[in-house]
Amino acid sequence: MDSKFHDTSFTDFQNLLNSNFGDLDFYNLYSQNLVPEDIYKKVLSIVSFRDAQNQSSKVSGLFEPAKTLKKSFSSLKPKYHVVIVPGIFTSGLENWHTEGCMNSFFRRRIWGSTSMFNAILANKQCWMKNMLLDEESGLDPPGTRVRATIGLEAVEYFMTGYWVWAKIIDNLSEIGYDNQNMHVASYDWRLAFSDLETRDSYFTNLKIQIESFKRVKKEKTVLVSHSM
Repeated sequence: MDSKFHDTSFTDFQNLLNSNFGDLDFYNLYSQNLVPEDIYKKVLSIVSFRDAQNQSSKVSGLFEPAKTLKKSFSSLKPKYHVVIVPGIFTSGLENWHTEGCMNSFFRRRIWGSTSMFNAILANKQCWMKNMLLDEESGLDPPGTRVRATIGLEAVEYFMTGYWVWAKIIDNLSEIGYDNQNMHVASYDWRLAFSDLETRDSYFTNLKIQIESFKRVKKEKTVLVSHSM
């Protein structure tokens, strides 16, 4: 048995798994060599990141500039619609196929959340089958249907303790933004640009959405994005 299971860090690791994966017995899976070493190390690093974040979050004002700005500019309020275009980490993907090996993950995220690790550990080959695209069509293979997760909650965290857009959403909310003027343009990052349009009408829908904001609000729309 690897000595790392006797370290304090593993206790924190198992606590994280218990809070996010339910009854998953990671100790048993790891002891049977069912968990790749790189996955263990990556998830363990997230525990350390989460602990560091919990400590730093106690510092008043950390990543909260909107609270300070509100005090200096009392008239600060939303003007433009904001559209967030996420990167690969927070472009969450979820399973919409009701049958087959991934049926227990129907409408659950299989990319970009702790449930992704649950799916990998439960059946890695099944997870890979659903994440891969058809070599000829470039779309979902037969027997799979994976789609982008929508809504603000889809981009807040990659997983527990690893925030990406959460602080930006929180700061915009401080000055009056909500889900009526702050939006997410989720997309399936696996697809080619042409296939995003062919299958999901992604660019057409984004164009229509921005143009509708212009007609109603009579103002421009701000797009915010990042890579990874």
